[in-house]
Amino acid sequence: MIKMLLAAVLFPAMTAPAWCETIPAKDAPDYYGQSVTVVGRASVQRMGSGEIYLDLGGKGDGAPVTAYVSGWNAGQFFDIGRLDGKMVAVSGDIGSFRYRPEIFVTDPGQIAVVKPPEAPQLAQDTAPRPLWIHIDSKQGDSKQGDSQQIPHRRNHNRP
Repeated sequence: MIKMLLAAVLFPAMTAPAWCETIPAKDAPDYYGQSVTVVGRASVQRMGSGEIYLDLGGKGDGAPVTAYVSGWNAGQFFDIGRLDGKMVAVSGDIGSFRYRPEIFVTDPGQIAVVKPPEAPQLAQDTAPRPLWIHIDSKQGDSKQGDSQQIPHRRNHNRP
């Protein structure tokens, strides 16, 4: 009986992130108190105290949401540094710490690397082409119609 009760309590908690909504990091402030999966580019910071901050969609105070790993749980996340600069998904409840959205991470299963969206491929005939300017040379005894083509370059150093 106790095993069944324990399984009933633990099983939904372990699978809850699979049922939650997936949102971009910038939308996290709109989901306080909800269980979601937040996707964004990660910035990992290990503190001297052992705590780990995984900022999504920015860095430091500029990040819209932070995944926090306490010093007590940091031992489970020995390779979290490899996530720095990668697109990741973090699942959990969005709480608040110092008026900022935060997900308290206790299990490495709450974090996954995701494949970034691919940029659409341009068709070959829509590829950018150089801009050419046609200049007629009408100096001295040159024939009418003599011309040359030179590439157009912008001078960005003008005062």
